[in-house]
Amino acid sequence: MRRFSSSVGTNAARRGSSRLSSEAPGKVAADAAEEVVTRGPLKQKPSNLPEDGSVVYRQGVPIRGKLSKLPRKEKFIICFVFSITGSSAALLVKPALRYLVDHGFLGLPEDSGFWNGPWLYRALYFAIMWPTYSILLFTFGGIFGRRIWFSHMLAKMWGRFLPARGKQMLRNALDLQ
Repeated sequence: MRRFSSSVGTNAARRGSSRLSSEAPGKVAADAAEEVVTRGPLKQKPSNLPEDGSVVYRQGVPIRGKLSKLPRKEKFIICFVFSITGSSAALLVKPALRYLVDHGFLGLPEDSGFWNGPWLYRALYFAIMWPTYSILLFTFGGIFGRRIWFSHMLAKMWGRFLPARGKQMLRNALDLQ
């Protein structure tokens, strides 16, 4: 079996080019086909998702797709949920941080704030805001009947930071099989 380096000639071998070898082009293509099989299957999108990003509906409610392709009513509902969630998360996180500062958590000074405080205050703000926002987004999405849509948003949001096993556990917890 022929071994190709990842930077030299792999694409050319897949096209059946014989410039890497003095063998016949068919032989090189056959070797390249074997190489693809040994490396595993190529990544593909799941077959249940449309290629163009169009919206997938279940029982008349969108569950996946681009926001720009939704009807105006759905856009309004989803933007409304995002606005309520952001405002509510900010209203919940500020008092929690103020409580931590007032009780001297990790030595934060009394005049700590997001703009004039130490970096620790900002790090705590994001560490508390991220899960709070996620829980509220899931809750408000469910209240407005768009739980699956926002579950996909949460899976995408958290999936950027989680390893593959963590992503799968999150998808199972959100019931997104």
